[in-house]
Amino acid sequence: MALDRKRTAFLLTVGPLCIIFAGVLEWYASPATLSLTRTGPNAVSVSMVSKLFGLLTTTTTRYDGVQSAAIVVSPSPRRSIDSDRLVFYTATEAIDRTRAQQLFRADFPEINSFLTDGSRQALSISSIARGSELRRFVAAQAAAAFLTLLGAGVIALGVTEILHRNRDVLIRGVDY
Repeated sequence: MALDRKRTAFLLTVGPLCIIFAGVLEWYASPATLSLTRTGPNAVSVSMVSKLFGLLTTTTTRYDGVQSAAIVVSPSPRRSIDSDRLVFYTATEAIDRTRAQQLFRADFPEINSFLTDGSRQALSISSIARGSELRRFVAAQAAAAFLTLLGAGVIALGVTEILHRNRDVLIRGVDY
């Protein structure tokens, strides 16, 4: 009796947790698009848009008056490549605020070339245009789909156990 109820409670806890974890995984695997638009001779407007599943806009960030960009190397002795940061500079501040901004570290040469060469008016880069980011995005989609299906299946098992238990109580008068 108590074991069946504990199992049902376990199933109805693990199922939603799988779905919640799939959602969190999707959030952190969101691809982004970086758009740079020249607004003056020495100024650029930088816009970043992150999209959940690559479809639904989750965050939009815009910086005006960007004059330059740099890769800032971490002073940590245990640094890794991921600790290097892409930073945009305006006349008054250094901008390093979003996770999406760091998805474009590998595109720094192209970004820097655009900022220093005044002949182009616009540049747009997708984070999943590179093979490594595309593989990460596809792997995250597959993992999230698996977790969602697993969570839905586990929830269905829990609900089925509740329905069978209620049916047995109504038909046989047996309570687990």
